[in-house]
Amino acid sequence: RSLGRDKGRINITVKKSTGPSRKATKLRITVVSAKDVKAADLLGTSDPYCICKIRGKEAFRTKTIWKTLSPVWDHPPEEVLVANYRDLKFEIYDKDVMSKDDFLGSAVVDHDMFAYGHDGDLSLGLGNGTLKVKLEVLGIEEITLPPRQPADAKEQLDVSLPEGDLDASSPDKSRLEGILARVGGRSPCSPASTITFLRSKMTEMLSPSNRNSNRAAPSEGEK
Repeated sequence: RSLGRDKGRINITVKKSTGPSRKATKLRITVVSAKDVKAADLLGTSDPYCICKIRGKEAFRTKTIWKTLSPVWDHPPEEVLVANYRDLKFEIYDKDVMSKDDFLGSAVVDHDMFAYGHDGDLSLGLGNGTLKVKLEVLGIEEITLPPRQPADAKEQLDVSLPEGDLDASSPDKSRLEGILARVGGRSPCSPASTITFLRSKMTEMLSPSNRNSNRAAPSEGEK
């Protein structure tokens, strides 16, 4: 981007950061049914559906079975990649048309189920019934995990000042590089706000009035 006539340019590249690589287990998951789930409706029934989550994000969900405490979904097999057995979770909800869906319970797998497969029931928690699933281990693959970042740091900035845009001996050049070093690549701000900050600061520093005020006063020996 140009900073204006005779004020140089700044290269700003916005790029998504990547997480570490690790091995993951490829699973084929079949959500079959549930039994004795909680009653969420006034008439003593529920409208249950199941969500499979990996690292807290939805991988897939079943259809809703209306007015039952023992739903049979027979959801078609789904293939997923899971890096750690703790990342896999099943959650049951009651479908509500007029309000937020009610949480009915959740189930997790242990290390052996994850490593060798499982075909049977999982507990949904005390008094919440059971969930029947089938896990088949298909193999091991290499994956790149999403980076863990603060909620407001969705992207990181790689910011550089091209050579030749400012005179190498200019005091403004070192001051600008100092700013870039502080915010480049690790800014907690959004890319848009960081770019706006950089442009305003650099424009301010490169203004004639600011350059004149920043000139060093002559020493006693130079007077």
